[in-house]
Amino acid sequence: LCVVFDEFQDVLKIGDNPWGVLAEMRSTIQFQGDTPYFYLGSVRNEMLKIFSDPESPFFKSALPIEVGPISPVDFAAFIVRRFKAGGRKVTAEFAAKLIGFADGVSGDVQELCDALWERTDDGAFIGDADLPAAMDCVFSREGGAFEAALARMTTKQMRVIRALAERQTGSVFAGDFMKRADMTNAGAMKKAIDRFVTDRLIFMKDGVYRFSNPFFREWIKDRFG
Repeated sequence: LCVVFDEFQDVLKIGDNPWGVLAEMRSTIQFQGDTPYFYLGSVRNEMLKIFSDPESPFFKSALPIEVGPISPVDFAAFIVRRFKAGGRKVTAEFAAKLIGFADGVSGDVQELCDALWERTDDGAFIGDADLPAAMDCVFSREGGAFEAALARMTTKQMRVIRALAERQTGSVFAGDFMKRADMTNAGAMKKAIDRFVTDRLIFMKDGVYRFSNPFFREWIKDRFG
């Protein structure tokens, strides 16, 4: 028997005292030495907080293993094979473009491929010309959630998220980005960025704030472009 917790970082959202919840779990798990536990999470900083913060009841209680992205070459070849098996064609170059759009996140690549499949016919040779229809397909599925995310933002925050959609950057306090977002107050900019990170709309990777959902980024560009 193995026990697997997916998106384990969400335990931090339970109640007013997540450390108490973790302490209760640890008090039971530590006596189950013959049962392996796996804690999976997609929010790296929160997972680090659980397992690397000395105050956490789970401090150093598990061996951390970071799973990187699938090899782009292998992933592109897989996409080509799967479309071919279904009677449609894509080039390896186009498959690589889909992977790049989704920053290698397999679930987002799968969603885009599914939308391309839905909006094309049997025997089709799928390429760039099919992307707008595929995006419209995704927008029709997720548009309600995107609208709800915007509805929770202030006018200033909406200007910042639009600027980020136009150009993802880590230099959000630089003069050119502040101007692009029509912001003059660095404190307001920090508040907006912190809010987006907390709501998991964006995250920092390689020194750049990126959208957690690339389709949300494209939806904003499509709506306000």
